Amino acid sequence: MQYNEAQQHMYINADKYFEGITPEMWTYRIGGYQVLEKYLKDHKGRRMGDPRPYLRIATAIARTIEVQREIETIYPGVEVSTLVLGEASTAPQGKAGSASEGETSS
Repeated sequence: MQYNEAQQHMYINADKYFEGITPEMWTYRIGGYQVLEKYLKDHKGRRMGDPRPYLRIATAIARTIEVQREIETIYPGVEVSTLVLGEASTAPQGKAGSASEGETSS
């Protein structure tokens, strides 16, 4: 098992590899474990008949990284508009409970 960062290949042996494994995906950790590496280590010595579970994990990690980036982008705006408990003068922004533009209340 060897990861080639330049090629973005995760070699499971001399001939077979997974491609498109970015360094960020390869080093992604959950609970202190490098997920893609741990999966392969846990299955070492077994024949990989179906690569789909590994590919699903890699895809989930890639999407998780994308979502984390989106959250990091919008979070500063969310943090600014966060309510502080105990402050009566702070109210959520928006028009909750009011009639929409063009509508009239009866």
